[in-house]
Amino acid sequence: MKNKTLIQLWIAIKIWIIAVTINTFAGSLFLNGFSISNGIQEYMLIGLAFSLLFSFPVFLTLFFIINRGVSHGIHPKKIFEYIFYTGMVLTVLVTLLFVYLLDIKEIAIPFFIIALVSCMGSTGSQYKSIMRLIPKTATMIENFLE
Repeated sequence: MKNKTLIQLWIAIKIWIIAVTINTFAGSLFLNGFSISNGIQEYMLIGLAFSLLFSFPVFLTLFFIINRGVSHGIHPKKIFEYIFYTGMVLTVLVTLLFVYLLDIKEIAIPFFIIALVSCMGSTGSQYKSIMRLIPKTATMIENFLE
């Protein structure tokens, strides 16, 4: 891919898809008593729908952060930090909203942990892709030395 915006979008999509996948599988396993047999398909379909719905605004936010970071020439490590910490904060907010709207306070902690692990795993999996967003240049080295 030569288009920088498409590369940025692809990184955000990969983070989103990985997070949704981890969240769906782990949440379905939890709800089904850690068994992959009896009726896990229903949990997975419902979990996938809720994961996609609730995490879409997070995906848009992460794409915006990546895009703005690259356009302003921010060092990729800093972009990764922004994505990681913003993802964690938004995960907390989305999980609270999810628990409140579905009134599932009694199982909120496991869902919160699953969501945080999903966020950390998906963001961390794209570390190398994020590091390649901005090629190393003399200006970055000069900025570092200042």
